[in-house]
Amino acid sequence: YRERKRLSNWKYRTNKQGLRAQQEAQIREWTKNKKASVTNGQMYAMKNFEHNKIFDLQEGRFTLEWQTKIPKTKERSAFLLLDEKSSPVVLVGINAEGECFYKSKLGLPIDVGRFNSDTLINFKLFVDAEAGRFSLWLNGEEKADFVRSLSDKAVNKLFLKLPLGATLDNIYGLSYEKVQRPDNPQYPIPLPKGSVFLDERFEFTEEVGDLGLANFEDENWQETKLPLATSDRFRDRDLILSRTIPVQDERKAILQIQHLSAGAEIWLNSRIIHLQEESGNLRLDMTKKFRTNFNNKLLIRLRAGDEGHIGDAWIDYPKAAFIENAQVSTEFTPNETRLRIHADLFSENSLPSGEWNGRVTIELFPWLPSESKVSTTSRTFPVKLRAHKPSDFSELLIVPNPQLWSPDAPNLYRVAISLVDDRGKIIDDFNLITGIRRISQTGGTFQLNEQPMFLHGANWTDYIPFPIDSYERPEDVTEAWLVRTLKSLKALNGNILRINDKHKVNKELLMRLCDQFGVMLVYQTETEMQPWKTNFEALKHKINRLKHHPSIVMWQGADEVEFKSYTKDARLWIDEYHSTIREADTTRLIALTGVRPSFGTSGTPNDEGTRLYDSNYRRYRILGSAGSWLAKDVVRAGNDPSLSYGADWNSLRTFPISPLWDTLRVNYLNSDDRIYIDFHSEGVAGQENPLTVKGTPYRYSEAYQSPYITPMLSTDLTFEDWIVTQAWQGFAAYESHRKKRWLGYDGLLWASLMNGADPAALLDAEGYLKFAARMCKMAAQATLAGSYTTDIAYSTGETIPVFLTNIGDAIRADIKVTVKDVVGDVLQTVTIPTQRLQAGNETILAGEWTSTVDTRGWYVVEYEVRQR
Repeated sequence: YRERKRLSNWKYRTNKQGLRAQQEAQIREWTKNKKASVTNGQMYAMKNFEHNKIFDLQEGRFTLEWQTKIPKTKERSAFLLLDEKSSPVVLVGINAEGECFYKSKLGLPIDVGRFNSDTLINFKLFVDAEAGRFSLWLNGEEKADFVRSLSDKAVNKLFLKLPLGATLDNIYGLSYEKVQRPDNPQYPIPLPKGSVFLDERFEFTEEVGDLGLANFEDENWQETKLPLATSDRFRDRDLILSRTIPVQDERKAILQIQHLSAGAEIWLNSRIIHLQEESGNLRLDMTKKFRTNFNNKLLIRLRAGDEGHIGDAWIDYPKAAFIENAQVSTEFTPNETRLRIHADLFSENSLPSGEWNGRVTIELFPWLPSESKVSTTSRTFPVKLRAHKPSDFSELLIVPNPQLWSPDAPNLYRVAISLVDDRGKIIDDFNLITGIRRISQTGGTFQLNEQPMFLHGANWTDYIPFPIDSYERPEDVTEAWLVRTLKSLKALNGNILRINDKHKVNKELLMRLCDQFGVMLVYQTETEMQPWKTNFEALKHKINRLKHHPSIVMWQGADEVEFKSYTKDARLWIDEYHSTIREADTTRLIALTGVRPSFGTSGTPNDEGTRLYDSNYRRYRILGSAGSWLAKDVVRAGNDPSLSYGADWNSLRTFPISPLWDTLRVNYLNSDDRIYIDFHSEGVAGQENPLTVKGTPYRYSEAYQSPYITPMLSTDLTFEDWIVTQAWQGFAAYESHRKKRWLGYDGLLWASLMNGADPAALLDAEGYLKFAARMCKMAAQATLAGSYTTDIAYSTGETIPVFLTNIGDAIRADIKVTVKDVVGDVLQTVTIPTQRLQAGNETILAGEWTSTVDTRGWYVVEYEVRQR
């Protein structure tokens, strides 16, 4: 019922200071020998034309593309990439018969397709100078798939030969150079970002400064649509979007943008009206800013530099009385499920009484898995709004027989809030999508809807694979990649992601997709290591704005906060952080800190809040008051590597005891009141399959995990050993997670789900699951059995104890143990009698078996749990 104007279509242009002078110099270079001219934004060969274009040395991976049109002729056209000694590295071209070809190191030219004369041909090369290979596309169709180059030298020249009458346009080169390892090996190598090394369009682009933005004309600008994202191809330029907003008369108008990157500027009618300080949504009252009876010019500028994202945009035109904002949360009583509806109401009514009378109607509609137009429940409440005085509306809606939200059944509802005038006419509405679920840590086990559940997933970065944008215009593939990422998480038995507030990607979109896919979220609200920089009022506003998303099951503080002392510093911050969240939301668990909190000189509190453990002196101190550390909704969490960062196999054998944590970790695991989650569980390296990333801009990147493989395996592994590294990553993932399961962890989140070419991630740079992902999937089964030791070498006659762990409902099951050789022949079978496990998170010593294999070699031991 609210009038809403979608702002999908925009005009755009890019801008770069000094670009005009650069373009003039480029054109002079191409036309100085009088054999070519530039007409209508293209270079035209007036004679048989040869040219040698020199550019920055390309030693790694890069793309190079151009457009050409060749007339019917017997002359041969050629395009060669040359090294510093002018020797050929890549050769492509068009022969006298009009056949396109390329030449590789293997021999004769390879014909790849005939094109009619005067047909525009788009050549695109991907070259990997390190590997000495290249790929070729013609008009978007791949013709050569990572074939051998003529040499493996670095490239710094493009030599081209064109016949009379040929045209050339849009030469574009994007470089992904090698990234050097930083001096400090504890930190990962940054992902290589693309940089433009050639951009020759044979046209002039006027520069636009702030004065230009104040007096611009966009008639000749190109067109694009929201949402969009900019990355490597637009990084060195400002991106400016333009849109005309006709306004006939003054009325309430609110500009809303789903997501806008930090640093973005909003301009209106020649002046800047907003600077986006942090990435996130934007809600901007335009009522007094628009000029009436005028075509208002609205601009958005993304400054050159890092990636920029703009989500969907629209303008709302509410009536004289309207719903400013709305929030919804779930409340449970022993007999009822209720939705708490809060709305900010406002009236600009100018009646003599100064008061607007009407009512608020709340309706609840099933929305997922199927949308219904029939509400399941509704209520109506009378309201009186004093003109220009904000009014807080807060009421309860009882939900009969709710369909609960869970990862296996992500049921969602649409909450429709309507503002109705005294004549019964709906004058404004506000809709929210939400889910109903109950979260607790009853009995020290995570429970969703009163059912025990094991939390298994990963940390998520805002890495979005190439390409984000095309040469022609910025594009957005964020949603497609987020969908692929969430599907991959579900494929490895994952049900939870940990995200942080600094992600540049559209978090509103991510949370909406997680609601629909059934993926739970740990939302890290803070990014500062200095805790007292927290803006608690802004934190409360953020929680209120996001709490309708059922996928968020836990709020978390910053990852690596630094305190001076628990008693004098940390406890005060923790109390304020906890109370701020609780004031806004009472339905979720809270992780007070991230993976590596530093509680200063006094030490870290135990689970009971009675003592502080000082890891420097390995001693305990008495703690007088623990504060919110003991709140019933607070969880325990940490970063518990057992086979990461240089650990050898003995580290797994002795885990969870370590010099740093002493018995504190065991204390958390044995808690009867709180869950314990490993938020950064392992970070073992596994190089990506080169076949999945060949012909892409991603080089085989090292990371800080790589040097630590040697002490684990007593050997060094190179990029060529990718199969071995993935096998080790998978083996380490399963063995470490298997032991953590029997120790009673309630949640295991792998170091990273996807992070470009970071070898510790479970997905490679192209989004393919590594072997370790499948091992994590096996370790995440609700019921799991295996050896109750970390030994992997058995002797004839050795007795092996067997554990059985289960999280969820109570079960009765026996275990079948089968020993096979490497070809699959069964050598031994043992059945361990039926055992019973209670509901919750329980592990028992189920029995044992004795090895009868008497020949030295490699064997497979299978543990099959058979539920009765």
